[in-house]
Amino acid sequence: MELRPHGPSAAGESRAEFGLLGPLTTRVNGRPVRFPSPKHRIVLAALLLNAGRAVPVEDLVNAVWGDTPPRNPRRAVQLYVTRIRASLAEEKPGQVIVTHANGYAVEAEPDRVDLGRFEFWRDRARQAAVKGDLDAEADLLGLALTQWRGEPLADVPSNLLHQEDVPRLREQRLSVLDRRIQVDLRRRRHAELIGELRALTARHPFHERFWGYLMTALHGIGRRADALETYRAARRQLAEELGIAPGAELQALHARILAEDGGGVMCHRRPRAESGSPGARGAGTGTWHR
Repeated sequence: MELRPHGPSAAGESRAEFGLLGPLTTRVNGRPVRFPSPKHRIVLAALLLNAGRAVPVEDLVNAVWGDTPPRNPRRAVQLYVTRIRASLAEEKPGQVIVTHANGYAVEAEPDRVDLGRFEFWRDRARQAAVKGDLDAEADLLGLALTQWRGEPLADVPSNLLHQEDVPRLREQRLSVLDRRIQVDLRRRRHAELIGELRALTARHPFHERFWGYLMTALHGIGRRADALETYRAARRQLAEELGIAPGAELQALHARILAEDGGGVMCHRRPRAESGSPGARGAGTGTWHR
């Protein structure tokens, strides 16, 4: 996918842009288009999550009503799609939402949806990782994360979408964020990471890798005592809330800091490269790298 500039094309073609990674947003030629009806937002979000693929009417019905559909749900969905198309009239009705034999599809290029741009920059970052280009990978991961404006589908009140799609989207963001922090630790950006990592451990107290990254960053700038206190805080949190001890990786990091070995960083291995290419090391689970 080649990302194109936002706004109308050189030929004057009107352009619609959509956002899912936060409250649902729609803009046509740079102007916001609002959908006050929650059901309209659900239908549009369900279609955008599957952009380029037909979504069966039955799936749209489940997203909107769950187990309590109206008497004629197919007709209701048809009316919602008609109204959404009318709101997108500048893009020409039917051009964005296309009717298929069993449902509807949003025909939008990936660069017109923030989720598509997120996936594009994430995939480009993976290519940079294979080449061992840490600076490029960090920049590309940062671009991916800038697509996020908050909780995905924040104003889309669909139980189905929040059960099936929102958790998956959150995990994708956490995975990219996790990798970006690993890369920044490799780049010795310890001091710059500490504030962000303190906020992340407060928000995700059971995400042990964030605790490990904070310990690594603190130790990396000579704050060994603070790194050890961070381990104690993590251990207390896990014991009090879950009744468990820190995992093997966090315990190993603690032991290394106690031994005053500052050469390790708690992170995952870089993605596997093609045989013989730069940085060709096996992918694996969390481990230490020098």
